[in-house]
Amino acid sequence: MERLITKEIIKWKNDRDNFPLFILGARQIGKTFIVKEFAKNTYKNKYIYINFMDKDKYFDYLNGETNPEKILNIIEGISNQKINENWLLIFDEIQEIPSLKTSLKIFVDKNIKIKIICLGSYLGNSLNDKNSFPVGKIKTLNMFPLNFEEFLMAKNRKDLIEYIKNLLTHKNEVDDIKHELLMDLLYEFWFVGGMPKVLDTYLKKNDLSICNEIKRELINGYKNDIIKYVEGNSNKLKSQSIYEKIPFFLAKQNKKFKLAQIDSNARYLTYEDAIQSLLITKIIYKINNLNSFNVPLKLNKKESEFKIYYNDCGFISTIFNLNKELFLKNEEGYSNIKGAIAENFILSELMQKINDQNLAYYSFRDKNKNNYEIDFVIENSNGNLVPIEVKSGKTIKTKSINKLIEIENKKIKKSIIVSAKNLKIINNDLIIPLYAIGFLDIFDNRLKD
Repeated sequence: MERLITKEIIKWKNDRDNFPLFILGARQIGKTFIVKEFAKNTYKNKYIYINFMDKDKYFDYLNGETNPEKILNIIEGISNQKINENWLLIFDEIQEIPSLKTSLKIFVDKNIKIKIICLGSYLGNSLNDKNSFPVGKIKTLNMFPLNFEEFLMAKNRKDLIEYIKNLLTHKNEVDDIKHELLMDLLYEFWFVGGMPKVLDTYLKKNDLSICNEIKRELINGYKNDIIKYVEGNSNKLKSQSIYEKIPFFLAKQNKKFKLAQIDSNARYLTYEDAIQSLLITKIIYKINNLNSFNVPLKLNKKESEFKIYYNDCGFISTIFNLNKELFLKNEEGYSNIKGAIAENFILSELMQKINDQNLAYYSFRDKNKNNYEIDFVIENSNGNLVPIEVKSGKTIKTKSINKLIEIENKKIKKSIIVSAKNLKIINNDLIIPLYAIGFLDIFDNRLKD
């Protein structure tokens, strides 16, 4: 499958500096596949792929070695290849050999002109390895499950990608027929999700039941990884409980994650390590509530109030075993779950472009002590906060944004409502279709004004 990260890998290859590239992300999102495809297309036969999880000859001889010349000699001897600056080395699951990761700094310091790509899950790199990265001597790229743009690419609908980008640039309404087509494709994506193995199966067999089986295996695999990598039995159990409860909190009207509903004696401080363990893996996303509607966001967050989401919105339909036909008909009982998937989808799209430190939500009260909540808040390039409300249906009425504008009028220049409705601009509200959120113009963690 074509992935957007390939452009960034090519840019790294063409960089003049000789920093190794680390591609980091959760397991099963396609890191190894996309790097091998890049190597085949760019380096032809001049690359060597080593997976240290295999514990083969490479592992035995390289384990504990930090000298670059010796490392290259060992690789040449085992591969029977003469390696020079025209070659690419790929080290998969590099966290299994901490000494090799440490040696990368020496590769750079000695100006050894061989391109190196390192892969590894966040679980292995951050939890099972006490050695730090050679900071300042590597280039890192974060990789995620496929987003909606990549889903359209996989469906051979690049024409729709350009269509959406053009509409957002010129703020035009979408053609009604194309709008319905894009909404159908979006709902399809919500049920399939962005895990490459699932999407590949769906494209070949067009069977959601088989896709659900694969997703259940992936979810169980993540749970097993928690047992394997999270330190301390107490944190293992806490991490698993948090992971399992995500969809049930999202399906409630108030999507705030409440630890007390997992454990009546739970406090944030006693769960902080377990939450952090999950965050490092990138199998979940977390955003915090704001103390006040002020910039910068990262200085105004309530650490103990948060919402948690899956890294792939496609997991929710599988966990709830949703019937797609009833879902699309908005049958009774499905509206909250539809809202949960919509919100998880929006955050997943935003997370691929905006650091979680620059994302938040905001709950507040008016003078009559009525409660309101803004689904997401981000900053724009002019330093203004932009509230974002998510509607899974076609309604665009939002009491929360209206009340927030009433209270914080001077701080809000623009708000965004994301819904199943066509693109519109009403007063200062930009109303965009759900499928367009990932195409907003974002640079350096900021929404362009």
